[in-house]
Amino acid sequence: MYTFEVRDENSNVCASEVFWLLLATGHRKRLQWDNPRFSLMLEERNRLPFGRLDREPGLMQLVNYYRGADKLCCKASLVKLIKTSPEQAESCTLFCESYVIYPTNLKALVALAQNGIYPPLHSSRTDSREFFLT
Repeated sequence: MYTFEVRDENSNVCASEVFWLLLATGHRKRLQWDNPRFSLMLEERNRLPFGRLDREPGLMQLVNYYRGADKLCCKASLVKLIKTSPEQAESCTLFCESYVIYPTNLKALVALAQNGIYPPLHSSRTDSREFFLT
């Protein structure tokens, strides 16, 4: 029998549905969140404990995200990835016109911090501000 653990059922609709489907099949058994002998872990992207994975010899552990998944899960990162990849930029026509714009003043950074978002203060990232304003 395979085992799985769900670290936060209420945070993700997909993980919650998968949880109930796995239990309904009868082939999977749910474990406590701190049990190291699991074969599948359902967790939010930024909270996966990568340090806990691959610690059990002879057990292949699967997760629903992989390290670096934020490049594909966040729209701004996905757009930037596609725009910087020439072979993808020409072949991908399903995306609408998108612009990546980062805050430039301190008041915007303070407003973001009040909402729980902490961007780097000194960032050398370039955005699409000029293209957006034209």
